[in-house]
Amino acid sequence: MQKILVVDDEPGIREILYRFLTKSGYEVLKASCGAEALKIIDSGEKIDFMVIDMKMPEMKGIDVLREFSKRGKILPFIILSGSLELEEYVEVIKGLGFDNFEIGSKPIDLFELLKIVQKRMLNAQGLPEV
Repeated sequence: MQKILVVDDEPGIREILYRFLTKSGYEVLKASCGAEALKIIDSGEKIDFMVIDMKMPEMKGIDVLREFSKRGKILPFIILSGSLELEEYVEVIKGLGFDNFEIGSKPIDLFELLKIVQKRMLNAQGLPEV
């Protein structure tokens, strides 16, 4: 079963994503902050996809991605944020070695999110999109 890490400081959003993605057939791990996400990755847990909030206290989403890159953990993901300034991060993210990602605005349609997850996981496996 493919595993998704949801990183968001808002408990309600984490829970909604957890329930929806679990019902969609994925194993889902939740992290309430960047430090918790790094602990999960450092534990050796194999993560196939990540849903990450960009604006979190203490460690922003971009900082989490920098740490993942330093650890050699390049995985597909979607950034979710209520902010419109996300486009400025695209080049920074690509510079960290990530190229299989999407940017989504909150609130996101859950079925659209599911399409993105499926598409990006196929891309990570080198399979054509359907």
